[in-house]
Amino acid sequence: MWTLPEVAEPVTFVVFGATGDLFARKIIPSLYLLYTEGKLPEVFSVIGFGRAAHTTESFREHVFVQLKHTAPGVSKSVAEPFLGLFEYHRGEFHDSASFKTLGEAIARRDAACQCVTVKSFYLAVPPEQVPILAPHISEVAPKSKKARRIIIEKPFGKDEASARELSDLLHRFFDEKELFRIDHYLAKPALDTLLHARTKHKRYDALLRSEPIADITITLFETLGVEKRGAFYDRIGALRDVGQNHLLEMLALAVMPIPEIDAMHVCRARETFMGALPRLKKAEITAQTLRGQYSGYQSIDGVTEASATETYFRVGFMLEAPPYTGVPVTLQSGKRMREMQKDIVISFHCEHTDSLHIELEPLARIYTKKGDSIDTIAEFIDPEPNIQYANEYASLFMHAWANNMTYFPTEKEVEYQWRFVDPVLEAWGKGAAALHTYPQGWSGTIETWTPQKQSASSA
Repeated sequence: MWTLPEVAEPVTFVVFGATGDLFARKIIPSLYLLYTEGKLPEVFSVIGFGRAAHTTESFREHVFVQLKHTAPGVSKSVAEPFLGLFEYHRGEFHDSASFKTLGEAIARRDAACQCVTVKSFYLAVPPEQVPILAPHISEVAPKSKKARRIIIEKPFGKDEASARELSDLLHRFFDEKELFRIDHYLAKPALDTLLHARTKHKRYDALLRSEPIADITITLFETLGVEKRGAFYDRIGALRDVGQNHLLEMLALAVMPIPEIDAMHVCRARETFMGALPRLKKAEITAQTLRGQYSGYQSIDGVTEASATETYFRVGFMLEAPPYTGVPVTLQSGKRMREMQKDIVISFHCEHTDSLHIELEPLARIYTKKGDSIDTIAEFIDPEPNIQYANEYASLFMHAWANNMTYFPTEKEVEYQWRFVDPVLEAWGKGAAALHTYPQGWSGTIETWTPQKQSASSA
């Protein structure tokens, strides 16, 4: 497993939304990975909070059933010590009595270990439920000698105004240093490798400094579709889902100046880069964006009839801040594409190097290319490539518990990301780019973009 911080302090991990899909697909596998690798804090427990009529015993059985999806060979006897870390607390988010008894459950955990644990709360809930939870959490875990960690799942708001409003509300109860906003791409092993490779391998940044950049293209293509996430996905669309966060983070990590690898410098560098992104005008959005929806999307459970939500987008713009003033950038993402492709390609106007490539999947590597010749700068082998999200969330939890903000977007960073995306979404809503239907298995090659025009209405 890649290097993770040691967490010496005892931790009580409270998960809101503990019977939901996100908990099953991301949280259980990541915690089990940490457990099998011996990385969990020595004193550690999980309290699942949810509406379902579980007892602790039935909740542990639920965790085991979900665990077998990602670790199919695991037996009950082998998993028993891991399952013993979990207990369940039934309650409603709006019910003060539920939180009173939750506080008592947390106190019992402290009494059992004869210590005061770090109280870590993971909010696997929609943004509109965060304001309901925040005051209750503050009452359950008031400021004291022991720290609090509030880990908040994306999306953080739905636009710049709502993101700022959400931050303002959270700051009424928690300090900014207690808030850990999730963008799991920041913890992807390949991007973590990129962050460190840029300081270790001088050739990478030497190219950025010395050679004229022709363009930058960032691609996130998936062969999978929306699957069982229809109701959630139909409310947000591809640009909000991955453009506002993942792709912009990839862009920043690839080219932003990095003076030192520590939380303060990395977070400040990302924030400064995001703050310098352009605000596109409607004419630019009309000329430089595409959006599409794959055939069959509207038949998915939870998707509204005649939905105008995009499952593919392409956004082109030029960077405005030095040293990349005038450099063209293309961000593109799509579901149900022909092949998986997750990479950053920086092309140059120079004789000895055509391009610099940062591949996340299916391979994780950094290399330069000249014609057909490839010169590798760094490689990374994902230790658990078949367990989606396990590495990223395992890393994020450990860094949060260790109070390392390097892998978490800042308040301003998130606002700047929305500031870039908002004009695009607004222009699309006013008909700046028609929504097209593309076939499942489309290559993503714009030269073959011959889809059927569907609508000019908003996503």
